[in-house]
Amino acid sequence: MARINYWEKFEGDICYHLYNRGINGTTIFTQTKNYHFFLQKWT
Repeated sequence: MARINYWEKFEGDICYHLYNRGINGTTIFTQTKNYHFFLQKWT
């Protein structure tokens, strides 16, 4: 199984499926800094 590089930025012209909750309805951003980290990857 290939390893995922979580430090890469998202690529343009690609469709990503984003969800606002995790498995069994859990919160995916437990801290504000987690959300900001995600947004940095998006831009």
